[in-house]
Amino acid sequence: MREIRHMTDALTNFLSDLLVLLRDMAAHAKSRLEVEGDFQAGRLHAVYEAITLIKDQIIAFGFDPAQVGMPPCDPDRDIL
Repeated sequence: MREIRHMTDALTNFLSDLLVLLRDMAAHAKSRLEVEGDFQAGRLHAVYEAITLIKDQIIAFGFDPAQVGMPPCDPDRDIL
């Protein structure tokens, strides 16, 4: 039982870190839009798609995004 709890904690931490890193990538891409417009716009859209897919899958599996380590994020508002 302890191993399952450890794995669950590790996956929650992994997911939380991954989503923070994706949001950081989006912020970096937004800051570079004027310099590298098309490339960074494509990167921003890819990050948006990844975050949206992860969030949708969390919900589809019946989890509350906040309970599995997802930082508060509305991809439509925060990414695009």
